[in-house]
Amino acid sequence: MRLKIPSLFLVAVALQACLPQAEFHGLSRCEADIDCGEGSVCDLGLCVARKCGDSIIQEGETCDDGNLDDSDDCSSICQEPRCGDGLLASGEFCDDGNDSEDDDCSTACNLPRCGDGLQSSDESCDDGNFIEDDDCTSVCAPPRCGDGIESGDEECDDGNDNESDLCTSVCAAPRCGDGIVSNQEICDDGNDDNADGCSNACHRGVCGDGIVQEGESCDDGNQDDNDDCTSLCAPPSCGDGLISNAEACDDGNDSDVDGCTNACQNAFCGDGNLRQDLGETDDGFEACDDGNSAADDACTDTCAQAVCGDGIRRVDLAEGEPQAEACDDGNDSQADACLGDCRIAICGDGIVHAGVETCDDGNRDDSDACTNACRSASCGDGIVGNGEACDDGNQNQNDACLNTCAEARCGDGHIRANVETCDDGNNNNGDGCSNICESEMPQGCIQVANGRARFTFACNLAYNFDQARGHCQDAGADLVTPLSRDDNRALNTAAEDTGWGGDFWLGFRDPDGRGNGRGAYVGVASDAMFWRNGEPNVRGESCARYRNGNEDRWYDDLCSRGHRFICEIQ
Repeated sequence: MRLKIPSLFLVAVALQACLPQAEFHGLSRCEADIDCGEGSVCDLGLCVARKCGDSIIQEGETCDDGNLDDSDDCSSICQEPRCGDGLLASGEFCDDGNDSEDDDCSTACNLPRCGDGLQSSDESCDDGNFIEDDDCTSVCAPPRCGDGIESGDEECDDGNDNESDLCTSVCAAPRCGDGIVSNQEICDDGNDDNADGCSNACHRGVCGDGIVQEGESCDDGNQDDNDDCTSLCAPPSCGDGLISNAEACDDGNDSDVDGCTNACQNAFCGDGNLRQDLGETDDGFEACDDGNSAADDACTDTCAQAVCGDGIRRVDLAEGEPQAEACDDGNDSQADACLGDCRIAICGDGIVHAGVETCDDGNRDDSDACTNACRSASCGDGIVGNGEACDDGNQNQNDACLNTCAEARCGDGHIRANVETCDDGNNNNGDGCSNICESEMPQGCIQVANGRARFTFACNLAYNFDQARGHCQDAGADLVTPLSRDDNRALNTAAEDTGWGGDFWLGFRDPDGRGNGRGAYVGVASDAMFWRNGEPNVRGESCARYRNGNEDRWYDDLCSRGHRFICEIQ
């Protein structure tokens, strides 16, 4: 075999060109075989020993084709190929180098197979044919039932022991009565007794097959539970678990506290049987069952225990008995007409009834902060409570008891009817009202109770502006001048309270009377003017008047005209 090492060749060439030495790694240099000794050849410029595969037939070689391929006409050991040389050559399927027929390679260098006439290690026989009906089958084994090969007196042979297919484990076609359960058979007891549990049709005896088997009282061949023989093959009876005839249910037990009673009727609220088969959250759960349909006793018509707050008033208990109810409005509110303990709300029960009571202190003391009518005590409720000197139950400031629930007295600023002729809120004399609340006002004038800080009185006299002012000044007063919008409205109220109607002089004027507008009026602040739209409007009308009931507005007028007037002590 020649060395195929191009890299070595390149190295050798390079060495020849550059390093002219006689040897390279112990190999002599050469240009031809003649340069090498016996038994060597020149290969790639170096003398190498001859060997099999070098394309030169040496001593001991019968061939040398220059390769190591065992599948051609010269093997890798340089011998002509033959069966038994242990080398797999062309045309051989195997070659194990021996002449044994009892292994995995025959002496003809073929792989063993059933039918080759040679019995190998895994064959029971091999008669060299594929006839199934002799003593050695096509699988090189003696024939037997179950080998999948029909032979001898076998009716069939499907190669398995499955009794439910078309060939039984005894290699015969299945039939009812052969003692083997196969195909559509449920049973096969190998006899023709129809009542032993396996019928002659190879079916188990079942209730409804029309054959009375052991353990059956009857068998009418149907599943109708409403005839004389039920689907359990017994006469119908309540408790057999089958709904028949007049039964509404049948749960097959003797429990009277589940969904089906012992009379085979559906359990219902009011049947007197307390169901115990349901949880509290299940539909149909019963906490009680008193056997009636009354909703207002200890057990309601929904079979719930009666409780205060369920919206149903119990009538089976007398007043005073435990759990007796006077009312039941279905809630636990303490602020409505029915309390949370099902008592009717009353004043004095200590619970405030919303919308009816403003308080409830649980007692009958009428002089504390909550009256016996369950109203918060207040001045004007007609009940003299703590801190009150009187309480006449009205808002009249002119009687014996003021709106502050203090007793009326001279000097309180309120004119007590039929007792005082005036009350200016002080004890001074000479200010229009004496310290015994007798009037010191000019003739024709009365005190006006209007809540103003200044003592105010109105005069029912038709005086011109100057006469009116003089009349007020004679009493130590002057014509009234509003100080603010609220004060202006208070004067309107005072004028209306007189009941006189008409116009009243106010205490300011335009001195020169030339009609120079609002800014010309003196005696009143510019931000406290309440003229009617368009007023003042006439030249020469230089005095101000107030028209009773006309939206608190002012007008200008001729100072010579006569009007009523209102005075105030400043």
